[in-house]
Amino acid sequence: TCDLTNPPDHFLIEHDGNGLTCDAESIVIKACANADCSNLSTEESTLDFLINGAPQQNITFTGSTNVMFNVTTPSTVTLGIGNATVPAANANQCLNGASTSCDMVFANAGFRFLYGATESSNIDPQIAAEEISPLKLQSVKDSNGVCTALFSGNVLVDLSYQTINPNNGGLSFNVNGTPLARQPDSPTSINLSFGADGKANIPSAIYRDVGEIRLHASYSQGGGSLVGSSNPFWVAPKELLINAYESGTNNPINGASASDSTIYAAGESFDFVVQAINADGEVVN
Repeated sequence: TCDLTNPPDHFLIEHDGNGLTCDAESIVIKACANADCSNLSTEESTLDFLINGAPQQNITFTGSTNVMFNVTTPSTVTLGIGNATVPAANANQCLNGASTSCDMVFANAGFRFLYGATESSNIDPQIAAEEISPLKLQSVKDSNGVCTALFSGNVLVDLSYQTINPNNGGLSFNVNGTPLARQPDSPTSINLSFGADGKANIPSAIYRDVGEIRLHASYSQGGGSLVGSSNPFWVAPKELLINAYESGTNNPINGASASDSTIYAAGESFDFVVQAINADGEVVN
C-alpha cells in the first residue's frame, strides 16, 4: 500500500540527452526520498511517463526503474512525469550529466556503445583497473527504422567519460594507454578502426577508479555531427584492504597469527582502517 503521509521528495528522470530514431532509448526514473536523491523512497509509486506532455507508459515501481521507449522522427522531445498516485512534495527533476534539462535530441545517425559477447547496449558492472572487454563503438544510421552501418575504416572519434557518483575521479580512464578527458573537459581524439558492420573495438579500455560512470562519443565533419553515450555503469574495487593501527598513530598492529611478535593489549582502543584497492594495487576513492 502507498503511504500518503510519506510522499517522495521528488521524482527524477536520468537520461543521456541523445537518442537514435532506429533504436530504443533507456532512461531511469527515481522516486527520491531526499533532496539530493541519495536515498530512494521505499513506497510503491505509480505514474505516467510523458513525452511532450502526452502519456506514453503507465508504470509502477519502488525506488527506481528503467523505462524503454522509441522516438522515430528526428526531433527534440521533452521528458516528463504526470498523474502520480502519490504526488511528490516537490517538482519533478531531470538530470543529464551536469545539465538539468528534460530535453532529449533524437537523430537518425549516431553512435552506440556495445558490450560483451552479445554486444549488449548495457555495460555490466566492472572492476577498477581491469579491462572492460569486449567494448565496441558502432556508427549507425536509420534505414527505414533499422540501424545500419554508417561508416567504416579508420576514424578519429572524440571520447570522454563522465563521473556520476561520486562526481569526481582521482584516477584515469584509459583507452589503449591514452587517458580520456573527463567531462566537462574537451574530449580526447582516439583513432578507431571501423569494420563493414560499422563496429570498432575500443582497445584496452580501463577505468582505474571506482564509482558510477558513463562513456560519451562524438564526431563532427562538414557541419554534421554524431553523438552517442553508454548506460551509466558501476566500477567496484578489486578488494578491500584492512589495517589496524595504534590509536592516533601510524604504527601498525597487524598481527597475522597468535604467535606473531606484534601484540596489543586487550581493551586498548585502536584505529581500524579499510581501503579500497583496484586490480593494480592502487588505493581508490
